[in-house]
Amino acid sequence: MGSALPLPLNDNEIVSGTVRTADADGLLVTVGPLGLVRARRAAGCLLAPEAGDGVLLALLGSGEAWVLTVLAKKTELGSLALPAHTLLRAESLDMTTTRGSWRGESLSLEGGS
Repeated sequence: MGSALPLPLNDNEIVSGTVRTADADGLLVTVGPLGLVRARRAAGCLLAPEAGDGVLLALLGSGEAWVLTVLAKKTELGSLALPAHTLLRAESLDMTTTRGSWRGESLSLEGGS
C-alpha cells in the first residue's frame, strides 16, 4: 500500500500518530512532521483503529506503514477485528460482562463434564 506521501526513511522507525480515516482500503494517519501517512493494520493489531484514535505505527524503509496497536480510543466503543476464520483456544476461558448478546446465522455450544 505504501505511504500517502514519500517517507524520507533509510531505516525502520516506530512513531505515534492519529487516525484521520479508516476504511477497507486502509488508514490515513497524521504523523507529526511527516504529515499524512497511508497505513495498513498489522495482523497483531486486534483492536480496530477508527478516526480520532491514537495509534503506534511501524514505518519501514521500504515505504510501508503499519499500525501496530491502538494506544488511545477517541470513543468508549472498541471493536475487535479478527480474520474471517478465527479459532479461539484456551484451557480455561472466563468471559464476564454486565450486558451481552450473541448473534450469528448459525450458533452452537458444546460442552462436556
